[in-house]
Amino acid sequence: MEQTIAFYQKAASGVTQRYQTKAVHKNGSVVYVDVTNMPIIINDEVVGVYGVAKDITDRYLEQDELRKTKERLESFVRNNADAIWVIDLEERVLEINPAFETMFGWTKEEILGVHLYDLPFIPPEILADKRQAVEMDQQKPILGLETVRYRKDGAVLDVAFSKFPVYDAEGKMDGWSVILRDITEWKKSQLMLQNSEKSTVAGQLAAGIAHEIRNPITVIKGFIYLMKSGFGDKEEYFNIMSSECERIEQILTELLVLAKPHPSKVEPRDIRLIMMQTITLLHTQAIMNNVEIVTEFQQGVPVVYCDENQMKQVFINFMKNAIHERKRDRFRLYGE
Repeated sequence: MEQTIAFYQKAASGVTQRYQTKAVHKNGSVVYVDVTNMPIIINDEVVGVYGVAKDITDRYLEQDELRKTKERLESFVRNNADAIWVIDLEERVLEINPAFETMFGWTKEEILGVHLYDLPFIPPEILADKRQAVEMDQQKPILGLETVRYRKDGAVLDVAFSKFPVYDAEGKMDGWSVILRDITEWKKSQLMLQNSEKSTVAGQLAAGIAHEIRNPITVIKGFIYLMKSGFGDKEEYFNIMSSECERIEQILTELLVLAKPHPSKVEPRDIRLIMMQTITLLHTQAIMNNVEIVTEFQQGVPVVYCDENQMKQVFINFMKNAIHERKRDRFRLYGE
């Protein structure tokens, strides 16, 4: 009210005034108005003030909502734990948040305005291919793409890359917003967990594999005894012994492959061969539980893109569960 009186007094002194204020409608609601106060001058003397008020409630509320939305968005970006940066259509950085500076070590002053292809935290091999350059060529969003980025000190970070288009007030795309989540420690923990699971499985299989190896060793020792005694066909003995040695080697190879840490590598693999190699490890354990493993493969089974080691572990888990379920059903049947 005091501000309105002040504007009126200035208009009364001969200076046109324009301002925005709020008023109370007859029905009790609040309205926002754009007011113009103009002095009425006759014979160089101000004899009154002429006022015009325009209802701008809808526009004011719309602008107020836009302001609040902008403040919320800025707060989200500023306080987010993930590194966020915004780039315009000319592929230059417009904004980065504090988490970006903390995660990568570069300051805002060092990054703002830098072109996409000159950003120091993106590995050169990613920028080398125009189609992959900073994953910005496609307009559709990208969510959680695992890739790597560099810190200022040279350290390599595993990150989850997400990219979203940014639109202006008219709905036209005018840039991208990028979120980088540091998953380096998570990747390490996942690798440790996988290695731990492999060691656990290898340990669980040890008893069965010990029996599996002892059998061919017993055969070999028997034939050595026969050879010393000069009994039988030595060439036939050699063939059998060689076959048993190959079986021992195959079992030990599969066990070492399963237990030894390997980087994840997805390649085309024959799923039937992986299954048979897995059965080699579980054959004796199945026999010890009075279970027979029978395979039946269809013709023309296509290759599968997978990590061979992880697929073997999946098959081991399935077959071990099946063996234990069969054993439990047998005990339940005997109990009845």
